[in-house]
Amino acid sequence: MGAWDVTARPWRTSINSKSPPKGRYVQAEKDKLTPLSQEMFWQLVEEFAAWEEQRAYYQEKREALAATHPECQRLMTIPGIGPLSATALVAAVSDASAFKPGRQFTAW
Repeated sequence: MGAWDVTARPWRTSINSKSPPKGRYVQAEKDKLTPLSQEMFWQLVEEFAAWEEQRAYYQEKREALAATHPECQRLMTIPGIGPLSATALVAAVSDASAFKPGRQFTAW
């Protein structure tokens, strides 16, 4: 990914494993929670895991689109522009020829 695109964080791996996070801290704190709190917490963990799956799905779609779209490919040759930035620019500016000099685009 480009320098300015959103990148995956290392902490996501524990959520993506589809199992409760393991670790001494979580296990020690689990004993302090009521059964209702534990249920609500794990429901939030499951919702977050589902959201992460959906995010990964759309990221894969966006990267596939960026890899096949000629304008996105050209934009991604610029340092710091990755699939996220390229697809966002192409979506926002459908016709780049409307900007005569590059400064007009910058001002826009």
